Amino acid sequence: MDHLSDFGGLSRLVGVAQQADQATRQQIEQLVTTYRENWNNHNAAGIAALYTNDGVLVSQAPKVVKTGPQEIVQQYETAFKTVSHNDGATVEVFSLGPDALYSVGEYHLSGQNQSGGPLSKSTGTGLRSMCVKVEHGKSSS
Repeated sequence: MDHLSDFGGLSRLVGVAQQADQATRQQIEQLVTTYRENWNNHNAAGIAALYTNDGVLVSQAPKVVKTGPQEIVQQYETAFKTVSHNDGATVEVFSLGPDALYSVGEYHLSGQNQSGGPLSKSTGTGLRSMCVKVEHGKSSS
């Protein structure tokens, strides 16, 4: 499980985590597909709808912590100006218990910088994303 080493302390959870069941994995893959389709259609409201009303967006971009649908929509509208395309995919989904999981994925982002040239970084090829889902009450699956 060396692919989790870049998450620091999270990699230690691998010892207690188990592969999620197929139905849960399919739900996460559908969520990632919907997110990617909304990104590529520049549908910020569609992405924000994937969050709970009190959801929080935390990004590796400088000073990006947004709370609630309106701030999340605004952040994605800003991101679409430079990062126009997202090829994200789920690699693994792990269960941390009956009501929590995390997923690891890979994505490739492409677009243009403010000068109109290609993004100057490697555009995210091979980077991973991680999310934690905690459900309160009964699962709706």
